[in-house]
Amino acid sequence: MNRRRITLVSVIVVLGIVASIQLADPQIGGGSPPAVDYSAPPSQIAAEAAAQFDYIDYAYRLDFSRNRSGDWHRIRTMEVDHSDKEYYKTGILGSEGVVMYGNDAVTFVKVGATGRWGITPTRETAFPAPTISQPFKAGTIRNSPATVISENSTTIVIRSSSYPLKLADYSTGSSIFYIDTQSDLIQQARFTYHPSNNETLYMNFVLTERSVDVHRPDDLPFSPRELLWNLLRGPIVDI
Repeated sequence: MNRRRITLVSVIVVLGIVASIQLADPQIGGGSPPAVDYSAPPSQIAAEAAAQFDYIDYAYRLDFSRNRSGDWHRIRTMEVDHSDKEYYKTGILGSEGVVMYGNDAVTFVKVGATGRWGITPTRETAFPAPTISQPFKAGTIRNSPATVISENSTTIVIRSSSYPLKLADYSTGSSIFYIDTQSDLIQQARFTYHPSNNETLYMNFVLTERSVDVHRPDDLPFSPRELLWNLLRGPIVDI
């Protein structure tokens, strides 16, 4: 075998290895969520509990109201699978409205239960899509005054002078976090926020599942564009 052929074979082998790694997306880094230190100041406790959602597989929903006493509207459901790098999101109308399925290569969007899936390679919406897979800004919580308002053997309730949701994140406001001290997770969070000086609105976060396994929707067909972006986004090359 001459030198040119050897070089060509070597290049093909290397490209094959690189492509295999890109497509397999082996886990590099990651790790486990940090433990919550309940002897720490309240702001740190709440921030560490919020940071858990950067690591675990879970599902949550967000409800909205213009009136604290009722008339709540579900505006988002979200399943986040960090283990498999996938998520599934619905909006105000649930499966009858805008639905998103994302992996670490691309995002698919469908409007209505009978709609057709469209594809977008936009980096901001591909997994982990940090503005929706992790709804809290832990740093904002950590850097804001907070107090413990209730505590028992299983739950600690902390009030924060921050509005740390990434939804309507231009707003000011306050928060109440209900943290399960057995799991270190925020079970519920209530938010009062002010998009403008003359407006007060309300948001409610609810942890609906502590473990989820997101699956590709059955009606979502194979896409050559997805394969291409999967090759371009991985541990070696990440565009």
